[in-house]
Amino acid sequence: MFTHSDASLLPLVADVVQDVLTALDLSYDQRTPQFCSVLHSLMKALVRWFPAIMERQETPSKETQNKECVNLRQFLLDYKKQKELAEGIGIEEEDPNDLEVPPPTSDEDTDGPAEKKELPLHIQIAKDVMERCIHLLSDSSLRIQLKVLDILELCVCILCQREDELLPMVHRCWPALLHRLTNDDPLAVPRAFKVLCVLGESCGDFLRKRVSKEVLPRLTSSLMKQVEVSARSGPVYTHTLAYKLQLAVLQGLGPLCVKLDLMEADLDRVIDTCLPYLSCRQPIKLQEACLSVFRSLMDLDSDLCWFSLNELCCPVAYEPPHPHLLPVTLSGSDKPRNQFTDNVLTLLQEFDAPQEQDAT
Repeated sequence: MFTHSDASLLPLVADVVQDVLTALDLSYDQRTPQFCSVLHSLMKALVRWFPAIMERQETPSKETQNKECVNLRQFLLDYKKQKELAEGIGIEEEDPNDLEVPPPTSDEDTDGPAEKKELPLHIQIAKDVMERCIHLLSDSSLRIQLKVLDILELCVCILCQREDELLPMVHRCWPALLHRLTNDDPLAVPRAFKVLCVLGESCGDFLRKRVSKEVLPRLTSSLMKQVEVSARSGPVYTHTLAYKLQLAVLQGLGPLCVKLDLMEADLDRVIDTCLPYLSCRQPIKLQEACLSVFRSLMDLDSDLCWFSLNELCCPVAYEPPHPHLLPVTLSGSDKPRNQFTDNVLTLLQEFDAPQEQDAT
């Protein structure tokens, strides 16, 4: 029914949806799989009927910042004006007769607080469904956990249109989602990490501190434990759950760092964790995922990425611009060609490409 309908169907089935949610509350221990299938179909339809554009204000690139010219004359005039105001020059005494209090408008309700506006129907339904997901995330059945994580992701895609409704719900579901991310079955962790990436895209810095303190140390520790295993393994390793978890985390880690705008200490942790995955001994897809992490981190802190890569493998001897200056020696300068050289050179060439374009 949902597949072959449009948004005009929603008001007709709103009461049925509430009945389904009530029935789920009363018999969650008996009919949860059936109800989850219904809710999943409903949320997929809502995402299709009400597509959301998750736009977050991006930090301006360095090219944009360089193009912005500073108006020195205006800066000095503003500085002079502020200095005169601070010294009391040019301040005229205000006539108390000129201070007129504007009459209160008729629209203002002085008797009590303003009533909260009624939410659109699809937002209210997504909020109600997400409320149930918070409790069902703790279910002991792995099958239900995976289905609920899928529903939760769809709820976030709907509620991202209303940040004031989404953020309180994210705060409430965080403990259960954190448990799925850190102390859970290897099958559930990649799915939970996918939900976290969607949350990072829609919530941004609201999750920065939580991810930095509670999630990032666990994920990087897991990647470090598996790096030697994946480097020594053969083709069969790509069919294991451990490999799929590594791949899922590496593929989502770069965009997540960018969306959360992580601090330098967290970026250091991520870079130190990902550097071993640049080895040619790693499976090809893990190498490609690691390259994508560094390409994302270049947008956050290109200097830190450049320095870390050159510490691992430095192909160029940097001469000081003046003989009185000491030569610059990086740790990677004296290292012979090794397992990291090819991938490091690939990334360093991408650093040089924008400079060559600017020169032309």
